[in-house]
Amino acid sequence: MGTGLYDLLNKGPLASSYLAKLALVSLVAVAPMATVACYLGVSGPSGVGKVATLVLAALAVGLVLGFLGFRSLVRPLNETRDALQSYADKKILPQLPTDSGDVVGDIMKQSQRAAALMEDARRQRAGDRMTDPITGLINQRSAVRRLGQDILRAGRDKRPISLAMVQIDNIEVLEGQFDTQSLNALSSRVSNTIVKAIRGSDWVANHGKHDFLVGLWGVKADAALIALGRVAATLRDHQDQPVTLSVGIAAVKSSEAPDTAIGNASSAMYKARAGGGNRIIVDL
Repeated sequence: MGTGLYDLLNKGPLASSYLAKLALVSLVAVAPMATVACYLGVSGPSGVGKVATLVLAALAVGLVLGFLGFRSLVRPLNETRDALQSYADKKILPQLPTDSGDVVGDIMKQSQRAAALMEDARRQRAGDRMTDPITGLINQRSAVRRLGQDILRAGRDKRPISLAMVQIDNIEVLEGQFDTQSLNALSSRVSNTIVKAIRGSDWVANHGKHDFLVGLWGVKADAALIALGRVAATLRDHQDQPVTLSVGIAAVKSSEAPDTAIGNASSAMYKARAGGGNRIIVDL
């Protein structure tokens, strides 16, 4: 009766009934006592000591068989409990069997399904916290984390980083002229243009409603100026809806905190805005 009894019984005629499996184990557990009783009934008493020995032996064998059998039948429930606990504590998705046809198999199947649904919901929530729902870019919080990682890597690899803050010019006026849907479409167009102009090792993040933060890995400020200049020219020359940008670029030092680097890029962007917009200021 090893711990594989449950799996073994799932391949036979008792596969669809957990109660039948329990009944079988109970029958096996009392079988030794029943055998001794039948033997004594046929052969008659043959001494108190011999009878006691047979009874005790049958009882011991029955208890062992019953324990092993019931332990095997309870094991899938314990595995389900442990798998759900592991998911709750460590977010390790359960890998429970889903092919058993009895009530315990259904419990495992439903537990697996529930855990998968919870994991999908958890990942969706995590994605929502990391990205902007309008542009699909990473949000400000994720950008600070990414910039911190880049600064550490740049210090280790002795590589430069440039950071750009981009703002759509006259955004206050545009907010009064266009509805929310139109402004969102404009922000998406600006963000898509930036994404197309940078490399895969670079990144773009939302920084406020219509501001964007651009991290350019291994790039000095002069190269960042060229890349953002292409973005500004593309949007400014748009045939249907021209847009101008105020852009501030800062060279990021390996000793700087992310907030300091963002502040430097923002300061340069506000200088561009104060100068009338439609320009790029580099803060070295």
